[in-house]
Amino acid sequence: MILRPAEESDVPALVRLLRRSWLVTWAPELPFEAVQTFASFDPARLHAENQWRSFIVAIRDDVLIGMMQVEDDQIADLHVDPAFWNEGLARSYSTPPSGKPHAFITSCA
Repeated sequence: MILRPAEESDVPALVRLLRRSWLVTWAPELPFEAVQTFASFDPARLHAENQWRSFIVAIRDDVLIGMMQVEDDQIADLHVDPAFWNEGLARSYSTPPSGKPHAFITSCA
């Protein structure tokens, strides 16, 4: 797996990742109307298109499987493709090779 700064060419994959992460995490818990509002407003697209420069992405076999957004010294957003949940990806974001965490996770999906 490779961790690297996001590139503009990552935006379409980031949009898909953010949508999928949100829908799998939150849609089952919310009323159908809230899910419809999310789909029509499409905050995932807006977030990816406007914030990609502040993302670190995880790439495995040329596929974008995760992203995090760092603000100051904290991870503000952490999203992992649901197909890769429970594989330790989030740990690789927060623990560098030294073994000492370098960021504090404030929210994740």
